[in-house]
Parts: sequence; C-alpha cells; structure tokens
Amino acid sequence: YKLQLKYGVPYTLRVMASEGALGSGVMAEQDIPEGVAVCEYAGEMISTKEAAVREKVYHAAGLFYLFDLEPNRWCAQPWVIDATRAGNVA
Repeated sequence: YKLQLKYGVPYTLRVMASEGALGSGVMAEQDIPEGVAVCEYAGEMISTKEAAVREKVYHAAGLFYLFDLEPNRWCAQPWVIDATRAGNVA
C-alpha cells in the first residue's frame, strides 16, 4: 500500500463531526474500491506511559487523537500514535 500512497491521498476526503460522543470521522467524496489504500494514520510515536499522561491533558481539552498499536511480530512492545500535533486527515 505504500506504493499506492506514494503521491498522496488519491481520493477527496473531508473530516466531519459525528453525532454523540464519537468525535470526528473521515468521509470520502466518491466511492472507493475494496482493498485500496486510502490514507495512513500519521503522528508522533510515543510510549503507552507517555500516552497515559497526554490522554488526561487531551481529555480535559476535548481532544483525542491517540491510536494504540499492539505488539506484533515486528515490534515486541506496544506503542501509541499521537496525531494531536502532527497528523494528517486520518
């Protein structure tokens, strides 16, 4: 999928507020074929310990752009992507 995204997001996307406590979501302006890479969640990689500290601050400010990455065969420890200050449309 990296090759598919080499020249940027190939679809027109917009961020929309959702109803209730779910926050925002990303909607496509056109149909997207199944199995196609659309965008990559980007941000600062931080430890789960740092994420816990930031989560309290973000929650008080009404922000929440943390994405948990579970340990897998490529990385033995969990990480969190924080897109609050350095992210993209995802």
